[in-house]
Amino acid sequence: MFILLLLQESLIEWLENQEYWKRNNGWDHVFICQDPNALYKVVDRVKNGVLLVSDFGRLTHNQGSLVKDVILPYSHRINSYLGNIGVENRDKLLFFMGNRYRKEVTSLQLF
Repeated sequence: MFILLLLQESLIEWLENQEYWKRNNGWDHVFICQDPNALYKVVDRVKNGVLLVSDFGRLTHNQGSLVKDVILPYSHRINSYLGNIGVENRDKLLFFMGNRYRKEVTSLQLF
């Protein structure tokens, strides 16, 4: 784990010294953060870019944004329930926001 953190720090230091990063302070960069803990030590330094995340559960209000970031679905180890119409024929996106363990009050939004 320690080596991974050193690699992340080294990568961000290298990135911050690049001409393209300096041009817009990272606003035109995209970061894949599929695992909720991905880049957790350096997220404050890349938060200006577009973050591809699986949830906002580990990001603070000034790190993640529903306006600029993209929520990617988790890949499951079991087959998803397709229902009567399947995945391809759906015309609605359902977004769940709340505690991952479902022990607290959550909100359900339909987009």
